Amino acid sequence: MKTLSLKCSLVLVLALGLVQAALAIEVITLNWRDANEVADALAPHLRAGESASALDNRLILDVSPARAAQLRRIVSSLDVRPVSLLVEVEQQSRRRGGSATIDWGGKISGSDVEIGTGDGVDLRAKGRDSRADSRQTLRLLDNHSGYIALSDSRPLPWQVIGPRGPIGGIDYREAIRGFHVRPRLAGGDRVLVDIATRDDAFRGRTLDASRLATTVEGRLGDWIVLGGVGQDNRGREVVLFGAGASRANVARQVRLRITRLP
Repeated sequence: MKTLSLKCSLVLVLALGLVQAALAIEVITLNWRDANEVADALAPHLRAGESASALDNRLILDVSPARAAQLRRIVSSLDVRPVSLLVEVEQQSRRRGGSATIDWGGKISGSDVEIGTGDGVDLRAKGRDSRADSRQTLRLLDNHSGYIALSDSRPLPWQVIGPRGPIGGIDYREAIRGFHVRPRLAGGDRVLVDIATRDDAFRGRTLDASRLATTVEGRLGDWIVLGGVGQDNRGREVVLFGAGASRANVARQVRLRITRLP
């Protein structure tokens, strides 16, 4: 009986040894793609007992040597350089009946004026109707995030009424105009974009702030209107999506274009 038990133990040990010998740890260093994304894409191709995990930019495979060669070919087809994309975001604001104080362009009023700052931002004003346009550009790889912004800091007075009368002081406030974006090619000439924009401007002694965050899908090379905000003739704020505020006293519009680079 003891001899039979010893033989069974030896067979079990040999079987476990064969299984361990059949599997090996293969580590593949990726050059372009995220290791977690490649591991997810590889999951449908794994057989029972095989596994794939990610660590930093490395893919760890627990497979047999023969299977490792097959999976390496699949990984090579996935780990390719992403497409380069040009992201353009244009933010427009208009104010009727007065001069305009623009963050980084000074004060503009009177006759037609056009200013190019040389950093991807253009500012314009016309007559008594003021207009501030900015176009910011960013080069990104497909499915990568990026951020760009211009800022201006100014001292602004404040005042509150307390039990013993008014209390006031001066705080430095920051106006930021920029965006955070992540474009993802969705097949063919379609692109899916996660974007958050910020468009602040000093108006005299106040800071006028505007925010927009959304996910949109469109065609590569086409301008996509994200939305707009304006005021009607009675001063009521109007929120617009997909159109400008042509009849508003104050209007903002944000639009986006993604272009494939060679």
